Amino acid sequence: MVLVTGLKNKLMKTILLSFITLSSIALSYAAGLENFNNYPETGGTYQNGNFIGQDGSEWSYTQCRGDIEITAPTPCMAKGKTPSAEVRSGTLHSGCGTLSLDWEKAYSTDANLNVKINGNVVATITGGTEGSSSTYGPITVNVAGDFSMSFEQKDSNAGQVAIDNIQWTSYSGGGGGPTNKPAVETIINDVTPTNNQQVTVYVSAFDDVTTIDEITVFYTINDWAASSSVPASHSGGKVYTAVLPAYSGGTTVKYSAYAVNSYTNSGYATVTNSYTVRSSDIAGGSYTCRVMAANTTSGTHQAYENPGIRIFQGLKPDIIAVQEFNYQSGSLRDLVDTAFGTGFYYYCEGGGESIPNGIVSRWPIKSSGEWEDTEVSNRDFAWAIIDIPGDKDFHIVSVHLLTSGSGVRNEEAKEIKHQITNNWTDSDYIVVGGDMNTGNRTESAINTFKSSPFPLSDSHVPKDQNGNDDTNASRAKPYDWVFPNTALNNCHTATIIDGHSFANGLVYDSRLTSPYTLRPSPIQAGDSGVSGMQHMGVVKDYLIPNGDGTTTNYSPVLNHISNYVVNSGDTVSFTVIATDVDDDTITLTCSDSSHFTSVPTAGIVTGNYS
Repeated sequence: MVLVTGLKNKLMKTILLSFITLSSIALSYAAGLENFNNYPETGGTYQNGNFIGQDGSEWSYTQCRGDIEITAPTPCMAKGKTPSAEVRSGTLHSGCGTLSLDWEKAYSTDANLNVKINGNVVATITGGTEGSSSTYGPITVNVAGDFSMSFEQKDSNAGQVAIDNIQWTSYSGGGGGPTNKPAVETIINDVTPTNNQQVTVYVSAFDDVTTIDEITVFYTINDWAASSSVPASHSGGKVYTAVLPAYSGGTTVKYSAYAVNSYTNSGYATVTNSYTVRSSDIAGGSYTCRVMAANTTSGTHQAYENPGIRIFQGLKPDIIAVQEFNYQSGSLRDLVDTAFGTGFYYYCEGGGESIPNGIVSRWPIKSSGEWEDTEVSNRDFAWAIIDIPGDKDFHIVSVHLLTSGSGVRNEEAKEIKHQITNNWTDSDYIVVGGDMNTGNRTESAINTFKSSPFPLSDSHVPKDQNGNDDTNASRAKPYDWVFPNTALNNCHTATIIDGHSFANGLVYDSRLTSPYTLRPSPIQAGDSGVSGMQHMGVVKDYLIPNGDGTTTNYSPVLNHISNYVVNSGDTVSFTVIATDVDDDTITLTCSDSSHFTSVPTAGIVTGNYS
């Protein structure tokens, strides 16, 4: 039993799912005989257990006794009073051609017997009289590769069936090569994406006989009229991941997966999964808006290069306060298209300043402009009003305060507060974001921003995975800020990156590897430390009510878990994957907790039963 829970807005998310594992025992011969000489004599009692049979083979039994003899002095296995009881062998290697056995209705004329191969009934032994033994078979099985063999009492009464001298022959037909196929047990996507957002697909697959050489995810956006595929890479254990491309809002993507083992045999997922890309016109409920302050230029030109662009692509912000808004490799439109997507909007202050401030937005910019920074000549304060979904507009100021001293920065902060107070309404969402070059969090400029009227809030201090809130290149000072007003701060929610949750927002440094590496694709390890890199990016997330002010809390989804038949004494192992469209934290628990491991994470979580 697997229990999935997530908690948000005081609503408990719960999924309950049951699974059953069946015991079976390894029997490692292509041809052989089992006459149960090693079966423990139990007299007249019905027992359950395992024993080592002829030639070292292993067997399990339930509700069986060994005091009935078909051919003296050889003991046999007598089916007991539980109709569902089975005498079960495990895996037979290299196939089986034919199968035969001696059998007898020990008691009751209704005590008939099902013969199963791989869990499927291949023969039902009926007829005969009580106490009269006979040989059944040989029956043709013709199974190549590994399979399981079991015997099951067919009837629902208290009758008994005695079996003995089970014989099987090798399978010699059908190409001579192994035919076992890998199993794809789970396929699931990590998020329901918005416009132009890539999607990671998780695939859980295994092969009990050999190794998996290849996992491929194939997908379509036109209901399989045409399809494409991408290879998946091994993530750990049974889990593989593949990244599907970004599509515009309203696109439905269907996908499935297959695995290829070292024998070049393919196994396909038994299901097709799908998701529909959300557009910016989100209907009902609420949505997450990720705001980023970014002075992540590098090189010698104070312009955006591949490292900073990859950081944008990996963190996927929705609204960005950009500093040093320059691009050496093309136009600003080219930069925005590459870093964020062709559907994004942008504004850059005019006047030909050498390191201008700007704003990039997933949603339309209704109006924009600049307020003069009288303390410096190469940039001003860029502002924009953004038409986000819902009843309120989003107001943002992109700033780059001076390094010359705290007193100068405080004068700049006073001018920004003056402009905000005179031009905007505090009931709307307001944020001042950017590079403030502040030496600490108590500097006078910060206190000015936090003062009335229109106080900005520093109640949520972003940090990296080590708890460091400093953002300059040497990670020694808090230069970069996302500073919301009260209305926006009340919407604050945890930032979720690659399944890791940051309650107060994130200072992003790609170089960190402890306590874990955080490197969403396509970010590379050295991007935050490349030559000329200015600062670390800072992000905060806000859960914005849409229209009616309500927040829809969606249940987490636990992907299908298949039934398993395994060999007794061997390890049964499988992966459980659950996702949550709201990026809430999910906790997986199992009734057999000693054999189950999972760490609560947000958005998507994996667990391993072993």
